[in-house]
Formats: sequence, C-alpha cells, structure tokens
Amino acid sequence: MQTLVQEFQTTPIDSVRPHPRNPRRGDVAAIAQSIEKNGWYGAIICQRSTGYILAGNHRYQAAVRSGAEAVPVCWIDIDDERALRILLADNRTSDLASHSEEDLALLLGELAGSEDGLAGIGYSEIDLEELLGEEDASAFDQSGDLAPGFEVIVTCDDESQQRDLLDRLQQEGFTCRALAS
Repeated sequence: MQTLVQEFQTTPIDSVRPHPRNPRRGDVAAIAQSIEKNGWYGAIICQRSTGYILAGNHRYQAAVRSGAEAVPVCWIDIDDERALRILLADNRTSDLASHSEEDLALLLGELAGSEDGLAGIGYSEIDLEELLGEEDASAFDQSGDLAPGFEVIVTCDDESQQRDLLDRLQQEGFTCRALAS
C-alpha cells in the first residue's frame, strides 16, 4: 500500500476551491445541517499545486455558506492525473457501498428517540418509516427503543422454504418478515 505524503493544516477558505471537473452533485443543505449539529470533523483533501478539492467539495461549499473563514485541509502533492483518479475514486467507492437496512433502521430508531432526533444526519422520520414498513413501524416505542418482544432468526435453504415457513408462522398468528442476504 502506498501512503501519500500528507500535510494537515487549517487553511484560509479562499486558498482552496472546488475541483472544476467534479461530476458529483451533493446536498449542500444536508451537509451544512450536519456540520451545524455535529461540528466539523476530518479535513478536505486538496491538491497542493492547484488548491483544488479532491474530496470534500460539498463540505467546503457548506462551510462557505456558513461564513467560515478557514477549513481543515489535508494537502497532497500529486500530478493532475492522480488528482482526477482520487476525485473519481472517492465519489465512486462511496456509490458502491451498501448498508444493512435492518441495522440502519435500528440506529435511526435509537436516534429518533433522542433529544435531537434525526436532525443533522441526513435521514428523516419518513426514511425511518420507509425502512421499517408500516407493519414494522410499531416495533419501536416512543423513545425510539425496540418495543418489548423477542425475535428468532431462521436460516432457510432457499426462497421457497422461506416463503412456506413465513406463511405457516403468519397463519399461527406470529408477526413475521422475510430477510434475504
């Protein structure tokens, strides 16, 4: 693994600028809300020779909107081709990621019951409801904790076996849902 030489410093905001070839369009308002609620963490990644932002273009835009005079920057000395590769890789590898909807729903349910609710994380109550589905929305009590109950996970050999088992359990009065992995 090659580690690039990096220099971290708080830099005047007008010393860096968005990369003109960045194809990503971000939700700057959601990012600004996150920064306002959670604080700024990490640094934007910039090419030393140009001042172009390779990662963090939209965080920079949120900082500009908020009137920030300086931002944390990680400077790297690379040529223009490597800069484009990093810019695109940062965007694309994020696109390729996934998450467990069940784990996400649990985390959102936990935060929904907190003092700040879901503010500043980019998810809304509607997102949580969509993840849970109407029948699962009752799984959380008013505090956002899982409502009292017990769960069993059964691994089936195939989709047909899963469907048959789900039907049998529902006929017996159990609240069930199917998961695929």
